[in-house]
Amino acid sequence: MKAAIYHFTDSENINTAVCRKSIEALEKLTLDKGYDDYDIYLDTSLLMKNRVNYHNLLSKMEMYDAFIFMDFYHITKVTTSMIKQLKDFSSHNIQIYTLRDGSFILKEAPTDKPLKVATYCCRFGEQVQMDKLVSVENKTLELFVNKKTNWTLCEQYIDKDKNEVYDSQKQLMEIIKNKNKYDLLLIHRLKDISWRSAKFCKRRQQLGMDIYALRDGFLEYERI
Repeated sequence: MKAAIYHFTDSENINTAVCRKSIEALEKLTLDKGYDDYDIYLDTSLLMKNRVNYHNLLSKMEMYDAFIFMDFYHITKVTTSMIKQLKDFSSHNIQIYTLRDGSFILKEAPTDKPLKVATYCCRFGEQVQMDKLVSVENKTLELFVNKKTNWTLCEQYIDKDKNEVYDSQKQLMEIIKNKNKYDLLLIHRLKDISWRSAKFCKRRQQLGMDIYALRDGFLEYERI
């Protein structure tokens, strides 16, 4: 089996102590996962259009059984694009491992298990439009739980604001605060947690529970 390590740095000098330390950590993870045959791809830019070696890696996917990243942010900074790319990797039977965010495995949702569930809706935009969308989405989540699962709906949370700013998702923070009350968080889209992949991964770790997105699938929580 063969793996590929991918990393990028914002420095033109790839021989900095920080970069070397990161690569060494990724090599250790690769060996720990059982891959002693691996290649390293390294870019010196955060901009996707300048990440020549990343695109080179994508063109050679059939050569590898696993990809090793520092975190999901190193794939792309936008959550929707990140999920799409991870699904593409999975469709090619490539295992994904990260040092900071664990692995990425979408599974069948455990709808037959008696789980305690919270739902979460998040919308940004004009008030009238938001109210209509949130009402429909909230009801859809409720109906899904009641009609298609063996879950118990404990609480429904809603965040809505005109603009998305860092601390605008106050109800999401309430879920994090009360996370021990729930087994699973039900949402419409994984990007509802955050459209930025780095923030999505941070919130996922803070939530510490499985997430099921109706549009994206069931993402099992992996403790790092």
